[in-house]
This record gives sequence, C-alpha cells and structure tokens, in this order.
Amino acid sequence: MNPYQDSGTKGQVEMTGFKGSQKTRKRDWLIHSHSVGHQTSGNPPSEFTSDIRGRQETTSEGHQWPPRKRIPNDFPLAGLARLDSGGPFLTRRNYVTQIESADVYATGGGGIPAGYNYAFVKGIVPAPGIGTSILLPATSSSTLTSEGTRALNQMRPTAPLSGLGVTLGELREGLPSLIGSGLLKALMSDAKRQRRFLKAGSDEYLNWEFGWKPLVSDLRDASKAVLQSKKIIDQLYRDSGKDVRRRFGYPVSKDTSTASATSYGYPGGITYLYDAPGKLYTTVENHRRVWISGMCRYYVPPMDDLHGRIARQAQEANRLLGMRPDPELLWQLAPWTWLVDWVSDVGSLVGNFTSFAFDGLVWKYAYLMEHKIERTRYDLVGLRLYNGSSPRIAATRIRESKNRVSASPFGFGLSLDSFSLRQWSILAALGISRGNL
Repeated sequence: MNPYQDSGTKGQVEMTGFKGSQKTRKRDWLIHSHSVGHQTSGNPPSEFTSDIRGRQETTSEGHQWPPRKRIPNDFPLAGLARLDSGGPFLTRRNYVTQIESADVYATGGGGIPAGYNYAFVKGIVPAPGIGTSILLPATSSSTLTSEGTRALNQMRPTAPLSGLGVTLGELREGLPSLIGSGLLKALMSDAKRQRRFLKAGSDEYLNWEFGWKPLVSDLRDASKAVLQSKKIIDQLYRDSGKDVRRRFGYPVSKDTSTASATSYGYPGGITYLYDAPGKLYTTVENHRRVWISGMCRYYVPPMDDLHGRIARQAQEANRLLGMRPDPELLWQLAPWTWLVDWVSDVGSLVGNFTSFAFDGLVWKYAYLMEHKIERTRYDLVGLRLYNGSSPRIAATRIRESKNRVSASPFGFGLSLDSFSLRQWSILAALGISRGNL
C-alpha cells in the first residue's frame, strides 16, 4: 500500500463538513516495525520493539465540492459571478518508503557470547532519525503574504505594459553615458592608469545595468505596446466589468545536500552481531513550488461626458506606456524607492492600490498555493554482519506540505475589518458580501 495515496484520500474524507471554522485532524498509520532481543541462560527473554509510522495533519474549514458555478437565479445579481468555494487549507504528512531492511540472528555458539541462547535484530533501517514524526515546518505568513502581494501586482490586467513614463521622468537627470567612454578616457590618461582603468570598468558596469539596460528595455516594451495598441485597448474595454482570470507562478526552487557518517544502522541492537560498521550516505532534496490563481474585475468609465473621456484616455496611456500621473508612477520616479523595493514589497503594494483607486480593480477570489517536499534518501553500505554477509540497507523519508492562503478582494494580508465604506460599496456592486468572503 502506498501511504502517500492512502493518507491523501482519507484525509480529504475526514475534513468535510467544517465550513466556517478551522478544524484540525490527525492520522497515523504503521509503515515498518523493527525489534531487538536476546535471552541468557536461566533468564526470561528480553525484547525491544519500535515502529516507523506515517503521520498526517490537516487543518481546514471544509469546502463545498464540486463548487457552485453561479449565483442562484433568485439572487438579485444572478449570474454576475462565480461563487468562491475555497478557503485556507494546510496539510502536512511524513512517511517512509522504499525500505530495504535486513535481519541479524544468531544462536548460542553461533557468534554470540557464551551463556546466551539467542540474540537478534530484525528489520534494521539505515538511521534512527528516519522515523521522526516531526512535520515539515509551515512557511511563515509574512513570507506568503509578501509573495502573494508581488504576484497580484504582476497579475493585474490593467498594469502598464511598459515603463516609458518612468523613463521620460528620469531624463531630467540626462541620458546615460556612452558605452565605453569611461574606459577610453581612462586609457588616454597617463597618471595612475591602472587604477583609473579599474574604476572606469566598474562605472561602465553600473552605467549599463542601471542606465542603458532599463532604458533599452522600456523603449522595446513601449514599441511593442504601440504596435499592438489596438488589440490591447480593445481587450481592455472588452473585459471591463467582466470576470478576468489570472494565474502566476514563481520559479520552482530546488536544492540538494549530501552527508556521510559511520553507522551500524537502527536499531543498533547488540553490536557483537555486527563485524564492522558501514558508511551511511544521506541525500536531502528540497523542492518548493508557489503559484497564485485568481479572478478579478475592473471598470472602464463610459464616454458619456468629458470626465469619462479623460479617464479613458488616462487608462489607455497607463496600459500602453505607463504614463498616467498616479501613485505608482510617482513612487517609481522617487530617487530612493528602488532601494526600498529591493528589500520590501512597498512598490507592489503601491501598484495594487493604484489599480484599485484608479481602475476599480477588485479580486473576486485569489489564492496562493504552496507545495513543499523534503525527500531524504538513506543508503547504508559496507555494513558487515557477524557471519560475513553485507546486505544493502536503504530507505527514503518524505516530508510534505500543501498550503493554500486566500486573499481579500484588495490583496493578501488585509483584514475585512479594515475595509472602508467605499471598499464595501464596490464589493456590494460586484455582488460580494461579507458572507461570501
């Protein structure tokens, strides 16, 4: 039986019917047993037995499945949007698989000290820590909120497709220096030529990374947006007031580490049953995948009056070239904000707020999903038993977690109690109430 599949199926059944409050359910199952024993003449036998068990812990509120696809027909805003049937969810499990164990057994005179009738170690596994019941630590809420905020900023259907507005604003400081001009000047200098040349090389690198590279990128993006402007603007108007689905995925992170140590395996038992220890090789692989899926709505005002026409033109300029004078553009033009964005998510927060304030962008639902797997492979080779044999002993321990975090209509890490009357009025217009969130 595959404990991975078994725990996943039963865990889902146990968690139904808890909508509205978080409940935690735990489950254990037997995977492997090992024991150590011996008997001396005239004494009762002594035996120690321990088990390797799988463990799963799931915290959820229970969610309707399959979800209802649309609001009931008798609802005042019937057919406006798909109901959100999800919510926060965390499941973690540990188990051991691919076990290759060995038994050691001897009777009196067969390799054990005089006076012993028998001694044995059954079900040897590579290492004592293989059966740990410690669950994989959950990622901190601050990390998930930060990743979700950055992702929503990337997923906005009204986000600027180029940064030409920032580029034009930064031209007040002048164009970047010509590439190679610093090196040429250093070569033409006679005094302290080597030091000047090295400094000029550093200046050239910064000139390219923070001068020409972003300028070329912005111009290329602006040119692409202009060439496809009709298609982009048509889609902007076509999706206004409709449900727009978006998905974003971070690159999968992977790392591997290895270690080796001398070991008799576990349980160590009666060491005279072994002739020589073996070499324990431990390989740990960590995988982490994070992705976000959501559905949003935004609003493009009609061209019924002068205000509507101006607002539309501003949205078009922002979508194509990023040239609308809004908080996002002002933030990017400030000379010190690049350093703040290097270590924080303020820039993403400003972008998300700008889309809400100027485009009426609201997320009907948005979920960040995280899947982590820690796979530890143990291989004990070279262990010699008292009879001269050298069996292969190996196993793999899996620690896994699946986490789902839900966002509010205005982003991750925000409380419903902090919403303003204007925010609630926008949600009401979209058919979203506190009971749906």
